[in-house]
Amino acid sequence: MSFWNDIFYNSGLSMAVPGMYGTFHIIAIGIILVLAVLAIGIFRNKSIKAMRAILITTSLILMLLEVYKIMFYCYNPIADSFTFDWSVFPWQFGIVSALIMFIAGISKEGKFQHGLLMFLATFSLFWGAAMLFYPMYSFGGNIVLNIQAMAEVGLLFIVGLYLWACGRAKFSFKRFGGAIIVFIIVSAVAVGLNTLMYETGWAGPYAFNMFNISQYHLSTIPYLGTVQSSVNPWVGVLVYAGVFICCAFIAVLVGRLIQKITKPANIV
Repeated sequence: MSFWNDIFYNSGLSMAVPGMYGTFHIIAIGIILVLAVLAIGIFRNKSIKAMRAILITTSLILMLLEVYKIMFYCYNPIADSFTFDWSVFPWQFGIVSALIMFIAGISKEGKFQHGLLMFLATFSLFWGAAMLFYPMYSFGGNIVLNIQAMAEVGLLFIVGLYLWACGRAKFSFKRFGGAIIVFIIVSAVAVGLNTLMYETGWAGPYAFNMFNISQYHLSTIPYLGTVQSSVNPWVGVLVYAGVFICCAFIAVLVGRLIQKITKPANIV
């Protein structure tokens, strides 16, 4: 058995597929909630340098986890070779949020950074919370991938709460508008990639569905697939965007409640 077979298919990495709110899922939620409380308690009144370090470190962890997932799906254990699986192209919400974390961590303070931070404190926070408590099809038979799935959404959840608790997310319609612009840009890139890969046939037999909003493949996001099958697929994309923006605004309300509870020393 090759090195890569050991890495991806060693029997010690196998597990029964966890059920939603089964033992694995409940333990993961518990660990993430404890880490969220610790992160808020320890780092909420630290300097902006601490925030930058947290964002950059978290983004790098997420990227490494994503590399493992991509390599797992691209490895063929029979041929002992790698063939790129276009269905795991790295432009999904989790890895895009990681890229935004990194950019926010190295950006100067100002409108640009504020928009990125508000995106992380609203859109990413909502996505992390939604996938943490309702993971849909996230679980499989590989324990590393299951940990990767929970770690990814858990870190988005923790970072979003942390940004509110440390006062680096501050609500204003201008800042929320900046977050919406970021969301529209990254979603437009996803739609553009979906269109390009389908029309050119570059994705081959793989279901290329970035952000799960392709107009060519039904979404696995609850209810969105039903909407897409009932109306024009482009209407489904618009519904997705509208619902996501509304949910991000709910995250604002949660964030402001967090700030009332934690009382950060400075809100900037």
